[in-house]
Amino acid sequence: MTRCFFHPNEDALYECTSCGKPICGQCMRFDEEDKVICPACTLESAVEIADDDTREYLELRHRKADDTKKKKTKLEAALEVINGWYIVLILLLLGTLIYMNHYIDRAGLPAVNELKRFKQMGDPSLQMTYIASKIFLYANENDGQFPKELKGLVPKYLPEPPTILDTGEPYVYSLIEGEEQFILNLPRADRYNYRRLFIMGDGVLKLE
Repeated sequence: MTRCFFHPNEDALYECTSCGKPICGQCMRFDEEDKVICPACTLESAVEIADDDTREYLELRHRKADDTKKKKTKLEAALEVINGWYIVLILLLLGTLIYMNHYIDRAGLPAVNELKRFKQMGDPSLQMTYIASKIFLYANENDGQFPKELKGLVPKYLPEPPTILDTGEPYVYSLIEGEEQFILNLPRADRYNYRRLFIMGDGVLKLE
């Protein structure tokens, strides 16, 4: 019998109507048309929906910054941009969590807190978005300075250094030159069916 793409030890009972991956009962989700889809396709839809919800706000924020940047000091301008991106990340995270809660509940899985849901989904994208929101919160409260390493988020912003789902393996994070300022990268992304998965200082989750 065919095995589940996400859980190789489980028999595949369904097939994702979007990408065709074989999936088990634990992985089964429903889209807006009640078609069966896999967790990866659910997550991609969530990110797209949340991003659509924040695009208008982001454009308005940039126009406002352009109109007022001559009246602000460099520090004030930097903090305004960070505040804007932090709000965007919060909206993105909120949108994905609402979307994820909806489909997990419809699949009959018990309600758990957000951190446990990341592991339950088996995809690191949501966890990375959550970590990025904490990075921006750190910068927002530290004069626009991003942490030199993820350990700098502990214990005020995160209870412990973040690891990739339940693997115990750390994310790759570093400060970089230029407007992006930092990069949070998922090592060996192919194991989660991505070529690359990372977030930079522009606040956008990039996946290939």
